[in-house]
Amino acid sequence: MNTKNLKIFLIIKKNIKNDDNRIIRLICSSSNVVADSISLELLRMKDHISNFDRLNILRVYAKNQEIIKRNKRLNGISFHKLVKKKHKKRFYDREEKKEWIIKKNDIIISTCVNSYNDDLINFKFPLIIIIDANNSSENENLIPITLNAKYVLLISYDGSDNGEINLYKRMKNLYPQNHLEI
Repeated sequence: MNTKNLKIFLIIKKNIKNDDNRIIRLICSSSNVVADSISLELLRMKDHISNFDRLNILRVYAKNQEIIKRNKRLNGISFHKLVKKKHKKRFYDREEKKEWIIKKNDIIISTCVNSYNDDLINFKFPLIIIIDANNSSENENLIPITLNAKYVLLISYDGSDNGEINLYKRMKNLYPQNHLEI
């Protein structure tokens, strides 16, 4: 676990509420590789940090990504696999089942582009964390922001970027007092 990821997870841990007052957070990244990596880190954190063990994590893939073989640990938190799986609870229809699965999770992980899909657009996320924001285009970073989050946290892992002006750079220049180097 690197220190950058640890700081991100401490932010998440600080916002964990009990089951009666659940907060659903959305974590987005520019790529599936980064999103899968964060998902695996969170799963490892559940095993080793108290108060993380009750954290429910959901990984949402785009439809064209569902057929790609992934790490076996990710299968247990994969949205499309959970929708196909039989549950003890009875559902009126498939949409009710999808909504139930999303609501019972504390953290939803997706790419920026896939965050605006039919299953997620009706949910309000009090906190959206965009990881690796310096390597996403401005348009990619704006997609999850359209989900009306109360707080948006743009995270840059390192000083490198893809060479274009993006939302991360723009916000860093406009609001230097709100910029935190991790």
